[in-house]
Amino acid sequence: MFVIAGAIAFGIARAIGNEAEGLWMMIAGPLLVGLDVGYRRARKTTLFGARGGTFILLPVWCWGVFWSGLGAYYVWR
Repeated sequence: MFVIAGAIAFGIARAIGNEAEGLWMMIAGPLLVGLDVGYRRARKTTLFGARGGTFILLPVWCWGVFWSGLGAYYVWR
């Protein structure tokens, strides 16, 4: 999921002509949340269940929210 969201975000950032790290993370974060939540809904599991994507014992959607926040920090600092 990280690779898919990162590749899509990189492509979008490159297409608009701004490859800044903060913008890239702000695009990839919501994509990551959408991918993981969509997968969890398709598998009919909870948002914190182990049947979805996890990375270092946290659901992937949590990392997506963190990634979005960190990207926003980089853009607006």
